[in-house]
This record gives sequence, C-alpha cells and structure tokens, in this order.
Amino acid sequence: AGVPEASVGIIEFCTQGVGFRGITKQRYCDFLVHEVTPSGRVLELKLPATAPKDEGRWQDAVLSNEGKQALVAAIGEEYAAAAIALQERAQAAAKAHEHARQLAREDGKRRKTKRDELPASMVSSGGMPAHDAVGGVTQVVSEPSVDTSCGTASLNVPPSGTAVQSSLVAGHSASACDPAESYELLEGQALLLNRDDDKEHRREVHALVKQHLIALDSGTEDAAEGGKCVKLTPKLIGKKRGAHANDGGRGGRGGKRVRYDNRSDWPAAAGENKFLGFTLYKENRDTMDAVTQLARALHLSPNIFTFAGTKDRRACTTQRVSAFKMPANKLAALMARLPFGDSMRVGDFQYEPSPVRLGMLAGNRFTITLRDIDVDTSVVEARVCALGERGFPNYFGLQRFGSNVDGATHRVGAALLRSDFEEALKLLLAPRPQEKSEERTAREIFFSTRDAEAALKVLPRRMCSERLLLEGLRDYGSANVVAALSRLPRTLRSMYLHAYQSYLWNHAASRRIALYGCEAVVEGDLVLPPRAQDGAGEASDGLSVEAACAPAEASESAATTELEAGDGGHVGGATDKGSQADEGVVAAGESGGLSASWVEPIVVSKSAAEAHIYSIHDVVLPLPGSRVTLPQNEVADVYHTLLKQDSLSISAFDHRIKEFALPGAYRRLLQHPLDFKWRTMRYSDPTKPLVLTDLARLKGEPEPQGEDNGTRLALVLHFTLLPSTYATMLLRELTKQSTEISHQLELNKEAKIFELPQLQAPSAPD
Repeated sequence: AGVPEASVGIIEFCTQGVGFRGITKQRYCDFLVHEVTPSGRVLELKLPATAPKDEGRWQDAVLSNEGKQALVAAIGEEYAAAAIALQERAQAAAKAHEHARQLAREDGKRRKTKRDELPASMVSSGGMPAHDAVGGVTQVVSEPSVDTSCGTASLNVPPSGTAVQSSLVAGHSASACDPAESYELLEGQALLLNRDDDKEHRREVHALVKQHLIALDSGTEDAAEGGKCVKLTPKLIGKKRGAHANDGGRGGRGGKRVRYDNRSDWPAAAGENKFLGFTLYKENRDTMDAVTQLARALHLSPNIFTFAGTKDRRACTTQRVSAFKMPANKLAALMARLPFGDSMRVGDFQYEPSPVRLGMLAGNRFTITLRDIDVDTSVVEARVCALGERGFPNYFGLQRFGSNVDGATHRVGAALLRSDFEEALKLLLAPRPQEKSEERTAREIFFSTRDAEAALKVLPRRMCSERLLLEGLRDYGSANVVAALSRLPRTLRSMYLHAYQSYLWNHAASRRIALYGCEAVVEGDLVLPPRAQDGAGEASDGLSVEAACAPAEASESAATTELEAGDGGHVGGATDKGSQADEGVVAAGESGGLSASWVEPIVVSKSAAEAHIYSIHDVVLPLPGSRVTLPQNEVADVYHTLLKQDSLSISAFDHRIKEFALPGAYRRLLQHPLDFKWRTMRYSDPTKPLVLTDLARLKGEPEPQGEDNGTRLALVLHFTLLPSTYATMLLRELTKQSTEISHQLELNKEAKIFELPQLQAPSAPD
C-alpha cells in the first residue's frame, strides 16, 4: 500500500480551488527526467556508444620525434635512449602478457569443453582428467599462467650520474627476446637519471615522462652521492597493486598464481585523466540497479561508478556517470551487443580529470504527461496559472520514505539516532506481506531461525541492501548487528537519517501553512540573510546554503513571470545557472541535502513582519540538527513533540557516532517550477506514447502528434526543479490529488485503463 502522505506530514496545499484527475506514470515513458549539468546544459543521449577518436592504450603508444627531442634536451641523449628502450620493453612485455592471458583463457575453455564431452568414468574426482581424449597430458591451470622469461635478458642501468651502459643503448629492447621479457625481470628494473637538485627541473622531467613516456612511471629518489634524482620504472599491468616480485606472495615469485589488474588497458588518449564520463539513459530501472548491472557485465565492482544522484525507476531518465579507469572502447564493446535491450543505453564518452560526485548537478528537467484529464482546458489553464504564480509546498515526496509502511526509511533513521541498532535491523529485514514469495520467504527464514546463511540461499540477488546485511550477519555473527549495518554503503545509512529529518520538516511545513497560510511572513519566521540568498549554493565568506533554498528571483537571468493563455501556455520563470533539480538527491557529505558550510538565519521581528520587508518565498524551515535555530513561533512545537514521541530530542543529532551527527540546515518553505511550459493534446489510444524519449529520437522516430478528434485529454508539462525538490509534490499541488501509489492505481481502474504486465528489465549477462 505504501506510506500514506499524511503520516509523513504531506497535508496542506498552497493554492485553493478544485483540482482534476490526471493519471501519472501510466506508462514509464510518461515521466522523463534530464539531468542539468553544473554549467546549465540539459543532458540528452545524443551520441551512440562509440569510443573517442584516436582511442589507444599506452601499450600501443608511439613516441613522436618532437617527444624524443624534448627528452634529449631535458635529460641528455644517453639517458633519453635508455628511457625510450625501457618504455619499448615495458610495452612489449605488456602485449605479450595480454596475449598469453588470452591464450590461457582459450585453452581453458577448450579443455573444459573436452572434459564435458568425456564419459563420467574418465573424469577424475579431483576435477580434470589425468589424460585428455587424444592421449595428451592435461595441465591443470587454475588461472592464466604466463612464462615469458627471457633467460639472460636484463636491463643494465647505471648509477645516477654515470654513463649509460652500451648493451641498452645499442638496441637491447623488447625485440631482443621473444615473446617479451617477463614481468619478474622488468619489475626489478629502474633507470636512475643524473643527480638533479633543481626541483623545478625535476618537475619538468616528470611532466615530460607523463606526456611522452607513458609506459613508464616517474618518481624522485635519493641519489647515491647525495641529493635527489628522477627514477623511471616500467608500468606492470599484470601485477596486482601492492604485490612485489620478491615477496613470495600472490603475484610474486613464490610460485603462487598471479592476480591481474583490470585497469591495464587504460588508453593513451586519456592522458592524465583517470575517469571516463558518459551519459546513461535508462528506462524502467533505478540508477543503482543500472550501474550494478553494468558492473556485473564488465566483471567489475559497482564502486567504480559515481553519479550526481539517483533517478526514478518508473521513468525514462538521462544522467551523467563517471567510471574510474574504464576504457571507453571496453564499455562501447559491451553496449554494442545491446545486453540490456532498450532499457539501458550509454554514449557521449569523454575522459575527465575528476568524477561526477553526489550532488554535482545544476538541476533536472522534467517532462511529465498526465493522462485522462477529466476537465476541459480552461480549468487546466487556471490551475497551471495558480501554480506558476504561487508555487507549492516544498515537501519531501513519498520516494523519500520508501514503499514499506512498516519499515519506512524515517523509522529506520529514528532507530539509528536512538542507537537502537537491533530495531533498525528488524525494520530493514522484517517480513513484508506485499513482497513476492521468494523475498518474503527469505525474510521469514531469517526471523524464525536467525540463520543468515539459509536466508541468503533464498534471497534474490537483486535485493542488494538485504543481501549486504545478511552477509554481514553471516560473517560477523548474528549478534554483531553494528558490524552488519556497516556493510551498507555510507550513503544509504545517511539516507535513513536524512529521511527522519525530512519527516520532521514536512510536519513543520504543514503546521506553518495551517497556522499562517502561504501569503505573508509572520513574526518568528526564519529567513536567510540577503548575502546567502544571492549566492545560494555557493560559498561566500565561509557561508553557503542548500541550493534548494535559492530563490528564482535571485538569479542573474531571472525574468518576470508571464503567462500566455491557451493550450500552449508558458510560464516564463528564471533559468538560474546555479539552480539545481532532482527528485530528492542528497549531496555527498551533506545533511538532508544541505551544505556542510553554515548560514545563520534571521528571526523575523514583529516590526519586520508588519513592514513586509521579506517575502513568503524567503521563509525557510530547519531540517533539525545540532546547530539549527528553530522558528520563534508555534511551529517550533512540532519538532519537540515529534522528537519526544520517538524518544529523542534535538540533542540526539549531536550523535557520538560521527556519521550520525547531523548539524542540520535550512530548506525553503515554498518552491516554484523554473522555465515552466505546458500543452494539452487529445489522443485515443492509452498505450500510445505522447512524448519522444531520447532513445526514440536516436532511432529517428517522429514527434508524437495529438488527434483532433481524440477521446481522451492529456496534459504535458515541462519544467525544471531545484535539488531535493520533488516533481510529485508539484503534481500534487496542481491536481489536488494524492501521490500515493494506491490512488494512482485506483485512477487507472476508474478510467478503465489497465497497465500491460511489465517485463523484467534485462540483467547483465553472466
């Protein structure tokens, strides 16, 4: 059934009058979300998944004549020749190593196929048969085994300040052995350049190495005769980071198997950039599921992916994603096979020096279709005008609180603040009657037996959070609840705390509107100082505020709101460069969507309220925390009352566990849609798309057109919202309808529209 609106404080409206029926998300293509970058660009999937031009790996890089000349000028001819030779050997060793790995994989597949074809009697209990079908002895290999040893091949390097030995300069490179020198030989090699006590010159040499000798790493070492010198070492792509050839450990010479570094094919075209940025388009799946499936298909950890915020599942969304050391050609090759069908596409690759981080966005542009409108266009026009002029309560939407009424996210947050970790675990893992049988069975097994291992055997792999908790209980013991909770990503643990802040804020906002309305500022209200409002979202003398607090009128490009009557109405709001939009995104390191920096609000005096110095759009309410100021009127009572009901007080936010300690912040009471446009269109077929998705546009499909004699009426809205501002709350204000899932299902039923069964989105191939 989901969480009821009133239970989380979603009660009041900003405007009066009757609403109208409008079915939201009847089809997931009725809800489009395009992320807006910090520069103000609305993201669209425009380019298919093809790697950038001149894509190449450092193993294949060729040194230019200009590069050679620059090296000779910086370190001398002999040392330049030695460094170039070392690079060539490193490149050849890398290629041979990769080739050997490929052969080993193919050989392993061949032997497995042969084994599968053998009679059971010929297969030894130890795994592989003693002999294969053609009489040859089978070598059992658990991982690719590479023997590229070259015998006497070695790199003779001089001590710093001496002449380079002739065996290297004369052309003793990778061609001196076949297929290439082993990593064991290369790993111990280094080239020490002349003593160089000039720090600026050493910095210049490091830069030249990064630019021209990209198969080598450079560092600074103590020279034998004192002072400093630059040390060049080959990159060893086959070694696991931190493993050494002579330590006898995994990947060393101790006879144990080698562990491989999957980042070995980082292209030279990326230069010093360490991240691949790309645009992710997804349909009917949430962001976490999308990146998890991508990671699974690539055989990598999901942790390499970062993004500015999660987007709705039942929608078509476009957002920017970063991947650490992910070569574009590797991702492009995967997506060229269309492993996820139309449910996920990527494109617009670009190598970047830093990743996309949580909260790093300048907004989301929404295109939302409301179907089966039950009033004529004049009523729609009046409601749109009122919304554009008055705005809507800036409630946190139901998405913030989850779909489980018995284990809502804010209840988990309250338990964490009380340090009642057993209760938090119970809320997260308790059986839920509305779940599918296998999910419910797994929960029931755990709660009846406390056997995490048994529950894991039944739990579907798609239930990531529950799986992490159960794995923690299995590994640390069922009594070590704190350790199990620590298995959850920190952002997820923080989300529960932020949900509780949101729950309190919603109730306070409803109380404020019920007591004093949405027209004017009253005594005891809180407003932000002008300096904070003008630079909302940006640091100013150490002060900054939540970007969602930024008023439209503070924008450099703010325009007077205008409304053109008719079916193609347009409410021309601000297009604030700094404004941000998202369905409840919380920025990294923030508290409830708030900046870690601080702004002290102004408490409105009686004289200021009577003089109308401030606008209702300046009013903010605190997300509770250890540093906030509460309103100096009756609204403050809401915070104390609700906290007391949960056996908490304001002091609970000054938690002894650092990540649970929340300073709080301020959130604007009302919000306005920016660049608000709308149109109505008639249609007859309830399954017909009424707007064009990014993927449909790439496929060359035409823009959907209305029907003059259509039997149904739809309203298409286009608008941008600030971060942590919920589109569902705008729709609630517009239609005066509940956003609860049960209500939307009832509307479908009344309109005699039944959603076709949803197919499970494709998962990553094994």
